[in-house]
Amino acid sequence: VLGISITLIFRRIMQIEKCSAIKLDVLKGALLTNKNGAEYRISHFEVLFEDLKSIHVVIYEPDDELGKVSIAWDAIQDWSIQFQTD
Repeated sequence: VLGISITLIFRRIMQIEKCSAIKLDVLKGALLTNKNGAEYRISHFEVLFEDLKSIHVVIYEPDDELGKVSIAWDAIQDWSIQFQTD
């Protein structure tokens, strides 16, 4: 999954292979943690017209949903991500 460490929170343990795929919608609301321990939530994804080959993830600090920032997906490859599924 593009080098990102993924932690799944399930009622049971699930093994994820490197060749696995998930829909981007599953990641909305997920908790991202950077190398310094700062946490952010995923709001949504976007593609900028000036760079159609790059997916951007729009993030915000958990206590500041209005302060959203767009960052290239490639820039967060060494961040961890946690998400819940039903």
